Amino acid sequence: MKRGALTTWADRGLILAVLILAALLRSNLSYRTAFSDEAYNIFGGWQLLHGQNPYAMLYHMGWQHLSLLPLGLADGLGGLEAARGLNAVWGVLTVLVVLLVARRLYGKAAGYLAGGIFAVYGPAIFIGTFATYDSLSVFLLALAVLCWVVAVTANKTMLYPAGSLAAVLSILTKYAAAAVVGPTLAISFVAAALAASVVGSENTGEFVIRLDKSILFRLVLVAVPFLLLPAFGLYYQEEFRTLWQQQVITKQVATPGIRSEILTLYASYLWLPLLLSLLALDRRRYRLLTLGLLVIGLSMLAYQLMNQDKTTLFKHTCYSLVGLAPLAAGGLTTTVESLLSQRWAAIKTATVTAALSLVTVGLIAYAGQGMLPNLRSYWADTSELMVYLRENVEAGDVLLMEEGIIARYYLIAHGSPDRQPAHIWDTWWYEGEEGQGGNSDLFQQAVANSRFDTIIFDYMMTGDLDSQLLPIMEGKYELAATFPAHTWFGDDKIDVFERLE
Repeated sequence: MKRGALTTWADRGLILAVLILAALLRSNLSYRTAFSDEAYNIFGGWQLLHGQNPYAMLYHMGWQHLSLLPLGLADGLGGLEAARGLNAVWGVLTVLVVLLVARRLYGKAAGYLAGGIFAVYGPAIFIGTFATYDSLSVFLLALAVLCWVVAVTANKTMLYPAGSLAAVLSILTKYAAAAVVGPTLAISFVAAALAASVVGSENTGEFVIRLDKSILFRLVLVAVPFLLLPAFGLYYQEEFRTLWQQQVITKQVATPGIRSEILTLYASYLWLPLLLSLLALDRRRYRLLTLGLLVIGLSMLAYQLMNQDKTTLFKHTCYSLVGLAPLAAGGLTTTVESLLSQRWAAIKTATVTAALSLVTVGLIAYAGQGMLPNLRSYWADTSELMVYLRENVEAGDVLLMEEGIIARYYLIAHGSPDRQPAHIWDTWWYEGEEGQGGNSDLFQQAVANSRFDTIIFDYMMTGDLDSQLLPIMEGKYELAATFPAHTWFGDDKIDVFERLE
């Protein structure tokens, strides 16, 4: 076999090895029952498939036909594991796209390293085995970056609008992606506008501005797909007003020291890619694209600081890593090459690069595996509880349950018709003869009137409501079963109360 062919096969083998690693790390799809987030997404998709309106546009941070419907379809084909498996596919594809971005900008070695970083990163594994819409949104963002990078480096003009369309779909899948796309687009337009104009005249010294029509044409191609976003906003303007009020305005509660906590948490997740990324900033080749990757890496941090929200940061760091993984890989590999290539033979330089890459991936993998148990247990597993409910709930029953969406997923979307409850209310909302809303008075009145056949308390999550309702339940409800509630922040219990006849 010729040396060129051997090199090609070795290259393909290394790419395949990175993808296999990513797939293996995302192969555990049955690690627990559905989280409430997963149940919301899948049950919303189930409702869409059954001609029902989930009203997700009023509270959900994404277009339901992109963020819910695919998960509902996958769940219908193979249940929770299939829905998680769909996201595992998006996760592996994201690894491939990130690999190709780094490869295009910094060479083959950087590609393997960037793919490896994203493959083993803990939050990326989590969203790739979690039935939510983050994985698809991150993949679409990475695809947009790849299209733009290839468009610039290979002069493929039509990839500019293709990248923009992928970016638009990323935003529609999860609106938070706009926090990354917006600043990246703004800086790109400023840089392109400067490049498109020439100021001054060497011959006369007169002030002259000449516009480069080819660059302006590319800017138009980039911009056109983004016209879909204002059209989308106008069509759903009523839903956006409600969403803004419920999901943004009402959550803007300042917590002392929250910004320093966000910075510390962000650094704890991404400190190594951030440090390695600094090494790439002095690279002269593709300096503008390098700046763009850095903007992608930091934009989500700016969003979290502005929003004063640390609870979603772990998922959102995956958006950051779309920029930081290629940048970190480029920083490491190009720095090693520039320092050693003039002193050592190519084989020794490649060996050092490979060794440092393995150490980098190993450190991130070790940290990632340490994160997963906590990420996968911030809500109690309900395996035993759901078995009990499936065997004891009668058709037509009315339930009150903390995060009742989990029970709606298991008892309605995947329940037996002869044991399907009439309704399952969450502890944050009730609509009945006593009125509608989420205040405790409505729940107290409903319990006093024995409106619920079964009441389920997860004491770690119900807050003060259980302490308000338990005295009212005396003589009206009896404790029927107790189950353990294991989470990363402690152990408690889940109690099931049945109405006395």
